[in-house]
Amino acid sequence: RPARLGIGVRDVTPEIADQLRLKIPSGAVVSEVDPSGAAAQSGIRRGDVIHRVGRTEVGTAVDLTQALGGLESGAEVVLQIERNGQLAFVTVRVE
Repeated sequence: RPARLGIGVRDVTPEIADQLRLKIPSGAVVSEVDPSGAAAQSGIRRGDVIHRVGRTEVGTAVDLTQALGGLESGAEVVLQIERNGQLAFVTVRVE
């Protein structure tokens, strides 16, 4: 669950993709961040779009939930995110 990272997410819609000018018009957009959660500590912000968890492609919020579901607590995972038209990789510890 995205809550394991301390975030809330929703699907990227065509409107969100246009608004954020995404290079990849799919994924899970971060709608809320727990300031004390693992994602916040790794620099994830509201409006970031998650495209991959490790090598698993994330096309929707459900994909993100499934990708995180198999990870053990305390595991570190690399997320591919998009922010302001730039793709980046961020390492986050799963809670």
